[in-house]
Amino acid sequence: MFILARMYQGYMEESLTVERLRDHLTEVVTTRDCRLVLVDQLDLFADTDRRATEQEHVSAISKALKQIAKDLQIVVLCLVQPSRNLESRTGVQGNRPQQADLRMSGRLEIDADMVLFLHRPCEYEPGLPLAHYEQYTEVWAGRVREGKAGGMVPLCFTGRYATFSDWPEGWLRPALEQDPEGEQAWAARLARLQEGR
Repeated sequence: MFILARMYQGYMEESLTVERLRDHLTEVVTTRDCRLVLVDQLDLFADTDRRATEQEHVSAISKALKQIAKDLQIVVLCLVQPSRNLESRTGVQGNRPQQADLRMSGRLEIDADMVLFLHRPCEYEPGLPLAHYEQYTEVWAGRVREGKAGGMVPLCFTGRYATFSDWPEGWLRPALEQDPEGEQAWAARLARLQEGR
């Protein structure tokens, strides 16, 4: 976190370009053994081509970040806010994010080795009297380059500290209505756990 905070402060006065980020990360990886980089708000990177559309700008950044990850052998995790379309949908499955909900998702989907969606059902259907409902969070694998998409991992959200942790062993999944997709993913997860994977 120290590295990221310092990086952010250093670029406040000057516009951040992918080239400057690459130079800084090259130094950090070699001197501090950094292996994970979090990137928030791709659109804050300076646009070197004034004629490029917003989609072309994001595509160029995505491609460059993929190359940085490959060259430096690090993990680059991009945080992307989904479009507002999912808020107009109803039901547990309707509110669950999908790849089509990613803004300007074309290039991001092509470059990403994995696309993960974070979903908290209680944000869309609050007040249901279900055990552990407020803590229940799902991480869905929307795309996995070398594996099977559609898997789900439950997490426990602690709002007081804004932290996520493993779903406690023995806690059942909240019984959400009309959610066969979630029930199937939960059953598949239990089967994998029993097989020791």
